[in-house]
Amino acid sequence: MSFLPHNILPPPNPYSPIEAKQTLDSALKLLLTKNGYTENHRHTDVKLVCGYISIIAAAAATGYSYVIPFEECWWVLAIGVSM
Repeated sequence: MSFLPHNILPPPNPYSPIEAKQTLDSALKLLLTKNGYTENHRHTDVKLVCGYISIIAAAAATGYSYVIPFEECWWVLAIGVSM
């Protein structure tokens, strides 16, 4: 039972796991796009936005603790660490 024509993808070298993985990835992408699926990068985008927000919060907490003594700004650092 074959879902894709055999002439679309070249056969991989059986001794190269990297080439086999690349061929399987290409075949899976062709199969999914043939059935109407599209790629969605929303999860990666959300992770990137969360990372950027945490870096900005850490930089702000560090800058604030540089200006204000630790005894007065420990709560800002605690919030920054908890993020």
